[in-house]
Amino acid sequence: MFKKTFLLLMALLLVIVITGGGVYYWFAMRPGPLPIVRGAKVLVLVADRYNHVEYSYVVDALIRQGAEVTVASFEVKTVTSYDGGTVNSQVTFEDVEVEEFHAIYIPGGYAPEDLAKSELVLNIVRGARTKGLVIAAICHGPLVLAKADVIKDVRVTGYSAILNDLKEAGGIVVNDPSVRAGLIITGVDPKALPSFTKLFLEALEERIK
Repeated sequence: MFKKTFLLLMALLLVIVITGGGVYYWFAMRPGPLPIVRGAKVLVLVADRYNHVEYSYVVDALIRQGAEVTVASFEVKTVTSYDGGTVNSQVTFEDVEVEEFHAIYIPGGYAPEDLAKSELVLNIVRGARTKGLVIAAICHGPLVLAKADVIKDVRVTGYSAILNDLKEAGGIVVNDPSVRAGLIITGVDPKALPSFTKLFLEALEERIK
């Protein structure tokens, strides 16, 4: 019995390491009941030095609830996070067709600094806004929304280091862990993942009806 318990704990630890802590966050900070979003297509924008916990927590929830997730980056390759995880991108930013999706998601980390400098990425975000897609970004992710100029007069939040960028882009910065303003959902940091994910999936459910 002891041996089986030990092996189970070791297997769980291995999964936590492989997922960059995403499984731990899922069990430790479960978001509660989430809507079914079967048939929803979500595009995730990543680059090297992204936050894997913020990626895996939200993506796991999306897939669990029936969404189809596509990962985009500068190249089709294995993208490396700064916190111990990796993800394989499936399409380049250049080849993204925004109209094929219902939502886009931008995790945080250091990657948004590079994403925010790319016109390809900014045009994806602008296109998503124009076409009425749900747009979700957490931690440093909202920086990309600010640089794409899609948050003027929109209630937003984000990591403390980017709040001035959000204000300069015309965003109405609020002191909440996560906030939904119509089709735009933003969050402060990993501690906001449960409420952020819930708001994101609720908006996505409405979008696909």
